[in-house]
Amino acid sequence: MLVILIGKLLAKSQPLLWSLVFGLFCFGSFYGVQGVSAKELKGLEEVARLLQFHQPIVTNRFPKDVLEKKISLFLDSQPVLFSIPGFHSFGCGKCHKPENLIDHSVKRMKATILRMNRLLPNIGKIPLRQYILQTYASPLLQVSQFAHATFDTIRLFPRTIIVDSAIYDQETQFHEILHLTQPFVGHPNEMEAYGVNIRSDPRFLFINFPYFENVIRGFFEPTFGEMLKRFYGREFRSIKGIPEQVLQFSEPFEPKSLESTANGIKKMEPALKMSSKIIRHFPLESAYLSEQTGVRSLILDLAAVQTFELPKLENAGEMKNIAFNLLKQQFDKIDNTSLGYVIDRKSEALMTLKDQNKVHDGAERLALYFHFLKRRFVTKNGKIDLTPMNKDDFRSYVERKLKNISKMLEGEEITNIEKEGGMKVIAYIKKELQARKGNTWSSIINF
Repeated sequence: MLVILIGKLLAKSQPLLWSLVFGLFCFGSFYGVQGVSAKELKGLEEVARLLQFHQPIVTNRFPKDVLEKKISLFLDSQPVLFSIPGFHSFGCGKCHKPENLIDHSVKRMKATILRMNRLLPNIGKIPLRQYILQTYASPLLQVSQFAHATFDTIRLFPRTIIVDSAIYDQETQFHEILHLTQPFVGHPNEMEAYGVNIRSDPRFLFINFPYFENVIRGFFEPTFGEMLKRFYGREFRSIKGIPEQVLQFSEPFEPKSLESTANGIKKMEPALKMSSKIIRHFPLESAYLSEQTGVRSLILDLAAVQTFELPKLENAGEMKNIAFNLLKQQFDKIDNTSLGYVIDRKSEALMTLKDQNKVHDGAERLALYFHFLKRRFVTKNGKIDLTPMNKDDFRSYVERKLKNISKMLEGEEITNIEKEGGMKVIAYIKKELQARKGNTWSSIINF
C-alpha cells in the first residue's frame, strides 16, 4: 500500500529535492535521438549542459495532451501506465521519440524493482500502477522538487533522470519506489528510504545526516561530527546549472572518512532493519512521535537503543536525573503537532544541559539521550512502547493528515489511479485510527 504525500501539502520537503534556475524547457539529447548514455557523460560540465535543456516548464495550465502506454513490467504483475503529459504541446517530439523515452523508463523500473526485491525480500508487493515523466512544474511536483511518490504513482522530471543516471546511480527512483510500499507519512518514511540509499553509498548519509547522525556518532563513529564539518566545509567547483547538493555529493571526499562511515553503516544494519519493522507495525505512532518530538531520527534511535549495548555514562546519579528530567519536559510538549512549528526537543534539552548544567562533552550528552530513550520507551520486559502520552493530540494529528489527503485528492491534476489509491489509504488510516479508540489501547512492539 502506498503512501508518501506531496511536499508542501504535508510540509515535508525531502533533502534530495533541489531547486534549479527557471529556464526554457526542451528535451535535449540525453535519451532518444542522439542516444547519449550516462556512462558516456564527460564530467559535471556535460551534466550541466544537459540540465540546461531539461528544465520543467512553469505554467498555470496543465497540458491536455498525454502520451500513454500500459506495460506489464513482469509476467505476473499488473500493468503500469507510463505517461508523458505535455509531450506534444511542449515540443518534446522535436528531439525525442516517445517510444524511446517510455522504453528507457520501463527498463529503469524493471531493474530497480528487481534490485529492491533482492535487497529487501520482505518488503511485500510494490503497488506501482503509474509512472509519470512530468514535463512541467505543478503542485504535485514543484520546481523545487526532484521526484515524488503519491498514491500508487511516481512522478519525476526529465532532469531527474539525468542526475539519477549520471550521479545518483538510480538511487532516487529506488527511494521513491520504497515510498510506495509505506502505509503512512512522515519523517520515519524518509529515514527508512534514505536508510536504503546509505547502504549503497555513504555519501547519502552525509547529505541526509539528520536521520542517522545520532546513531552513527553515539554507537559507531564518535568523530562523525568532525567529518560532517569537513564534508560541508570543502571548497568545490561552482558549475552553473548544477545544484550545490549535487556538487557536494559529486566532489571527492576523504576516502578514510567514507570508509569509516561505510563500516558504521554496516554495523548499523540491525537497527535499520528493526526501525523498518517498527515503522511498518505502527506507522501512525512512528510518524506522530517523530513529529511531536521534532526528532527526525527518533525511530532509528529507538531501534538502536533496543538493539545495541548503550554507550557508557560518566555522569551518573544526580546529573543523570537532571538530564532525564530535562528530556522528559521537552518530550512531553506537544507544540510541534498542536501549534504547527517544529523544534527538535532532544536538541533543546541537550543544549540546556550544556549551557546551564555544564555538561560540555557532546558524547556524554548524546549518551544521556540514549539512556533516556530506553527509560521512556522500553518496557521492563524489553519491548518498545510507542503509546502516545497525549492520545487526544495523536488523534488530532492523524485526522489532520486525513484531511490533507482528502484535499490532495481534489486537486485538478490528480489522476484516477491516484484517486483510487488515495481512497484506499484513507480507508486504511480510518481503520487504524478506529482500532485506537478509547484510552486503554497501547502500541507495544512484540518482537
